[in-house]
Amino acid sequence: MTASASSNEWSDDLKAQTQDAVEGHGTSAMRNGQLCLKHAVSGFGAIAAVDLQRGVLRVVDMRTKREATFASANELIAAGWVLD
Repeated sequence: MTASASSNEWSDDLKAQTQDAVEGHGTSAMRNGQLCLKHAVSGFGAIAAVDLQRGVLRVVDMRTKREATFASANELIAAGWVLD
């Protein structure tokens, strides 16, 4: 899920919005009980609201259903994930 895309694929504004949403538990960016994300290589993923509220940054790839867990918003963004 963290294929070779880096955070350089996305604008600084989008990365900042992603960091704010993740650190603020996504309340304003939630859709259907999840924080929806995109990745330049992997496509789309989401973090469940319950995970985000507990501080668990587990991204589930929408296509493969594989999971990846990140220690921080910075790590998630560095791996190429941003708000969709």
